[in-house]
Amino acid sequence: MTITSKAPFLRLPAKIKKLGATKVDRTGDRSFNLGFALVDGDFTLPGNGTQIVAALREHFGTTAKITWQGMQCKAINVKFL
Repeated sequence: MTITSKAPFLRLPAKIKKLGATKVDRTGDRSFNLGFALVDGDFTLPGNGTQIVAALREHFGTTAKITWQGMQCKAINVKFL
């Protein structure tokens, strides 16, 4: 029998919500996708994504790996290490 460690559901700080974070979906035991509000109606632009990624990295530090493809149409992935 193997025991796996599952991260608790991701709670976002108010600062990240104010930047436009809207939706969190669990994608694995320790991984979450974060959606955010569309800015200027163009999905190919970064919108507030750059600021949200910076705030996530500041908040979680080395406990999570934050990845994103740089466009509003792509979710920001938070994977806890």
